[in-house]
Amino acid sequence: MGKENNILSQLKKNQNVVLISSSRDHEKTMIELHKAVSKKFKKICMITVNKSFSALIKKFQEQRMDYSNYYFIDCISKKNMIVEQSKQCLYVSSPTALTELALSMGKLRQVDLIILDNISSLLLYNKDAEVLKFLHSMMTKIRQTKTKAIYSILKESKKEFVADLTLFADAVIES
Repeated sequence: MGKENNILSQLKKNQNVVLISSSRDHEKTMIELHKAVSKKFKKICMITVNKSFSALIKKFQEQRMDYSNYYFIDCISKKNMIVEQSKQCLYVSSPTALTELALSMGKLRQVDLIILDNISSLLLYNKDAEVLKFLHSMMTKIRQTKTKAIYSILKESKKEFVADLTLFADAVIES
C-alpha cells in the first residue's frame, strides 16, 4: 500500500508525475496504480502504447477492477489492425503518430487524470528528441488545466532520456 499512497500523495501536490519502475515489476506497479487512482479520480484517460485496449480490459476484469470511469486512447491496436469498437476507446493509427495522439487528447473534456503507459514503448517507435518534445508539450498543456498526469517509464530506459524527462516533471517516483 506504500507505493499507492506515495503516488496519490504526489498527485495531490503536483500535476505531472513521472513514475519510474523496473521492467520486472512494471505490470504489478501499474495494477496497483490503477487500483489506487480508479477510486480517487472521476474521469481517467489511459493512453496505452504498451498493451491493447482489449488486453487492458481483460486484465482489469481479472483484477475485478471497475473501469467505468476510464477512457482509453489505444496507440497500438490500429497498427496491428485489431480494433474493437467501444465508446470507451479512441484509436490512434500508430505509436509513431504523436501529432494524432496530441489531437486525440485534445478531444477529451474534463479529464481528471491522464496515465501514459509506457514511454519506453514510445521510444521503440520514435526518436528520443521527438518523444521529449511531445512530452514537454503535453506537460505544458496539462499545467494550463486542473488535470493531473502520470507518465510511466521503465528504469532500464536510456539514462539520458530519463534525466531529461524528469527535468520537465513536477515530481518523480521510483518504485
